[in-house]
Amino acid sequence: MKTTVLFFLMCFGMLSCENNLKATSESNAKSSNKNYAELPCEFLSEDEIKNILLIPKEAETTMKDKSRNYPSCFYKWESVSWEAKFMGYDTKFHPEMSIVFVDKANDEKYNKAISSYDDGVEEKGIEEKATWSKKMNQITILYKGKMVHIRSKTSEDAASNREKTLKLAKLVLKKL
Repeated sequence: MKTTVLFFLMCFGMLSCENNLKATSESNAKSSNKNYAELPCEFLSEDEIKNILLIPKEAETTMKDKSRNYPSCFYKWESVSWEAKFMGYDTKFHPEMSIVFVDKANDEKYNKAISSYDDGVEEKGIEEKATWSKKMNQITILYKGKMVHIRSKTSEDAASNREKTLKLAKLVLKKL
């Protein structure tokens, strides 16, 4: 009798563990498949962004998920700054980055989006279509029916801002 009860308890325990493992693995699969539409601020990790933008790991990140019309996330680092002249005055600026995702994009939407770039330059080597705006420190990309706008500014050095934004763009495209 004791052996039978012990056997049933062991079977029950193993089934419980198996179901728990299934639930955990399903939960992990869901969290690893986070998509930009549901969680735009979790599409790229904070470490990935800081690494590319050369933001110190200990710098506090402010993230704002602004999904009004399109899934978007805006980042800022108040503890990091640089000085530059603005309207004749020395002013402190803080690094910023934003990413906006647009589903069901096509050539027409893409061309409309980049029409606001009076300094738009086509970027070669970044998927279907990509246009960089130096004034806006932003790239707009058309890729597999999606459009992505990525903007970053970490200094007054336009070449550095462009290089970092292009690295972010390549990472985003790899994850799409």
